[in-house]
Amino acid sequence: MKAKREAELAEDEHEGEAAPVFEGPPPSIDELIAEEDAERLLELGGAYRAGVSGVPRDAFKALECFEAASRLGSDAAEYLVGVAYCDGKGVRADLAEGAKRLRSAAQRGSLRAKVYVANLYEMGVHYQADREKADVWYRNVARAAGIEAAVDSDEYDLRMAELGCVRSCLELVADEALPAKDRAFYLKKAKTMGYHHRLASAKREPTPAELLAKELTAPEPAKAEVAAPQETPKAAPEEEPDDEAPLLGAQWTWGMGALAFSAASFFVTASSAAGWLAMEGSRALSAADRPLPHLAGAHHVVLLATVLALGVLPAMAVYRARVVGIAAVLGAAAGVGAHYLWDVSRVLGDRLAQGVGGGLATFLVVLFVLGVLGGTRARVRPKGKRPLPRSK
Repeated sequence: MKAKREAELAEDEHEGEAAPVFEGPPPSIDELIAEEDAERLLELGGAYRAGVSGVPRDAFKALECFEAASRLGSDAAEYLVGVAYCDGKGVRADLAEGAKRLRSAAQRGSLRAKVYVANLYEMGVHYQADREKADVWYRNVARAAGIEAAVDSDEYDLRMAELGCVRSCLELVADEALPAKDRAFYLKKAKTMGYHHRLASAKREPTPAELLAKELTAPEPAKAEVAAPQETPKAAPEEEPDDEAPLLGAQWTWGMGALAFSAASFFVTASSAAGWLAMEGSRALSAADRPLPHLAGAHHVVLLATVLALGVLPAMAVYRARVVGIAAVLGAAAGVGAHYLWDVSRVLGDRLAQGVGGGLATFLVVLFVLGVLGGTRARVRPKGKRPLPRSK
């Protein structure tokens, strides 16, 4: 059992880095790039990172292989690039770039990258600590790994810990009924998936898990002589980037999606009526030789401006900004298309009405779909678990 777990930890540290036995000289990086062979680039990078017969250990060349494989679409290579930047292997350590590349790998589908990003939010490493965002990512991990056990069950904790999820690992580590060798295993698992960053950067009183790590790694006679921790100043948390938002589709929000859609529909309908009346008023003023300034007969501008100001922008009160942006862009494209299709298919009796109607209908449909996928501003608090052990 011990040998098996040591092998698993070694695989964690060099995931995707198979150590192939090359027949003759290994292929050059340039040759594999020219052949667009991402798999062999990944293997060669693993060989350079681990060091095998015929391939010297070279972290810089390993990173070069992983970068090339990532450009060819390998999510595993993108994950390894992110880890290299986080750990400073083959490149100067850059936690911001590492977190960016890990998030990119997670969005491509890398399970390990999803675990790592969830751990960063959980620990407050690079990102500001945010348990709710960590929950979103942990649920994403569980779905990707096919974990169907209840969130508050022992089976869920065990399976998530086996993937390296820090929250579950530390909950198992804190269980004194668990054998010391098993607790040491899960603590190493957590370190492999990012917990070592928190241990290295935290300038504070050690957590129970850190004290346990010291105890487990100390020589046998010194285990009973763990000194009392000294009080040290806490490190100020880093500010979280504004562009980080929960993933769409991570949690369905039918109720809030329907409420937000109702509010958006009201504003769009009211603004359309107000805009049409304003446009007719502009035409009446123009007929009476008192035209509105700067319009030069473009009365439809009054309609569009009214719809934008009173119908589209208020949707940002209930939807996230990027969701409204996506809906607005698609709505505008659909409106232009409906406008130019009026000669072919006259759904409405007026070209302008068909264009505006098609655009607003598309805008609302997109808002509804993205709203139920979690695009509203409402924050749904999932059922929590025991909190992660933290310093006082």
